[in-house]
Amino acid sequence: MSTGPDAPADLEAAREVLRRHFGHDDFRPGQDEAVERVLSGEDFIIVMPTGAGKSACYQVPALLRSGLTLVVSPLIALMKDQVEALQARGLPAELVNSTQSAAEQRRHLEAAANGELRMLYVAPERLGAPSFLQAMERAELSFLAIDEAHCVSQWGHDFRPAYGNGLRRFLEQRREQGFRGQVVALTATATERVRRDVSDVLGLDPDRALVTGFRRDNLRLLSRRRDRRRDRLDQVLQVVQGVGGSGIVYCARRKDVEEVTGELIGEGLSAVGYHAGLPDEERSRVQDQFLSGQVPIIAATNAFGMGIDKPDIRFVVHHSLPGSIEAYYQEAGRAGRDGKTSYCVLVHGNSDPHLHRFFLEVSCPPDDAVHDTWLGLKRLNEDELDRSVADIASLCGVPEHQCGGALRILQDARLIARTDGPGRRRSLQVLEAELPQRDVAERLAPLLERMEARRERGEERLDRIVHYAHCRQCRHGFLLSYFGDRSLRECPACDNCRGWKDEGPSPSSSRRRSSGSRRKSGGGGLTDDNLDLARRAALQAATMLHGRFGVGVLALVLRGSRSKKVLGSGLDEAPAYGELSRLSADQVRGVIDGLLNEGLIEQSGGPYPVLLLSEDGRLQAER
Repeated sequence: MSTGPDAPADLEAAREVLRRHFGHDDFRPGQDEAVERVLSGEDFIIVMPTGAGKSACYQVPALLRSGLTLVVSPLIALMKDQVEALQARGLPAELVNSTQSAAEQRRHLEAAANGELRMLYVAPERLGAPSFLQAMERAELSFLAIDEAHCVSQWGHDFRPAYGNGLRRFLEQRREQGFRGQVVALTATATERVRRDVSDVLGLDPDRALVTGFRRDNLRLLSRRRDRRRDRLDQVLQVVQGVGGSGIVYCARRKDVEEVTGELIGEGLSAVGYHAGLPDEERSRVQDQFLSGQVPIIAATNAFGMGIDKPDIRFVVHHSLPGSIEAYYQEAGRAGRDGKTSYCVLVHGNSDPHLHRFFLEVSCPPDDAVHDTWLGLKRLNEDELDRSVADIASLCGVPEHQCGGALRILQDARLIARTDGPGRRRSLQVLEAELPQRDVAERLAPLLERMEARRERGEERLDRIVHYAHCRQCRHGFLLSYFGDRSLRECPACDNCRGWKDEGPSPSSSRRRSSGSRRKSGGGGLTDDNLDLARRAALQAATMLHGRFGVGVLALVLRGSRSKKVLGSGLDEAPAYGELSRLSADQVRGVIDGLLNEGLIEQSGGPYPVLLLSEDGRLQAER
């Protein structure tokens, strides 16, 4: 499909745009093929994981062709971030969404219609607005990029019916009016079933999908079964202390975040917690502390991570099983974006699937719960109810965790009206108390059918992540196969292929010295004299830790930690214990990294490397 009057741009021209406007010398693996196919004018789906650079696949071509590129995205916050980044580079881009005033929306639409913009970002709800459609009729629309395209599919992990319906109608209208521009859909996580569903909605060829960028050779994948709560916490601590550096511990519940954070701090580690229950200011503060490196470790629910691109994350630990392969890969994939060796450790237990089935019932309650809630509300025979969800659940004989979802379905069916009050109270009004039960059933039927489909999808995705956790095949191969990436020829490193067992203090990381790489020691701003003293102290402490503990424990010893790990192992008697207590955690890690880079200390092989003092290091420690 032609992209307009321009001659097709080549990949070298795209690289020049990338260098001039975005400051990158070349495309990441997978981006080059995607950009080349976009520049050829092809309509297709791009499946590329979070952090691999999907946005460049339409932003760079948008600057190489005439006309307007329309980017449709359901994530308003991410849309705003991308537009601000483009504007900061002096590129003509704007957005239109519900957070703006009517005057601001009109101004941006007018700019798009007049050819003043190269890119316009819109939320899917905007596609049916008359003012938007009128502006698009005037604009020279040459390229439509559909981000988060999995939301279009009923089999996607974040299905939004309005997104797919709005896009289908918009494309049908535009094509009837002679639109001949290009359509590219982009997503981070789409199985073959999802890709075919998206293709059907958007009128694309599913067999032309480009699946790329999922192979991450620098990630070490491990799964550890820990059924007891204490064992699970100990495993998390082993990873954090053994790997060291910056990392994320993902937890399923807010109370787990608080427990893990407390455990990490109790062990003398610098950590913060993040979940949706924190005030906005607190969440922003915690996120800034982690991103800036002020605090190296964050324990968080899946509320944390969207739009986060911190390149030096050395480990991502899952304190419990996530709900799907998609969620796991997206979260684990935040490790090692600088290309250095990093660890992704999944800690799981027998109770984890039950928790996710509980979550499924919260969002997709069983049919009986919906009908029983309706009948209970009718029996109350009150014009208006002002009760908590717990009260309503008790009165209707429905489990509380299912009642909230049941009320949402009854509201969608226009059987009740409700408004949220303070706390968890709901003001309810029964609208159709006299409606015959047969008519009620007919009205509920399509909504309950949709809930059943969502439960089925949720159970299927849960089964796949459980399979991954317990499988004995190559974990890299498992993940790549799930997403349809066939690029793997040999396992980069996983516990199954390397025979890594559960023994050992913890998987340790990328700080193993690479051959031929000897960088000058860092000291976080230390003077030369102080750096020499710090290096000597670290080498002296390492003599006692040789072959027993990882570099994370070495850092604790040097800072004089009073953690159970240090005191229980008698490491407070180690040479140079507490000698670097005046330094920050980052400065101590800089000293240790310098010794690793020079080969004065090394790490053993396997998933749980321990610190080894080289012969040169031993000689320097004895001086």
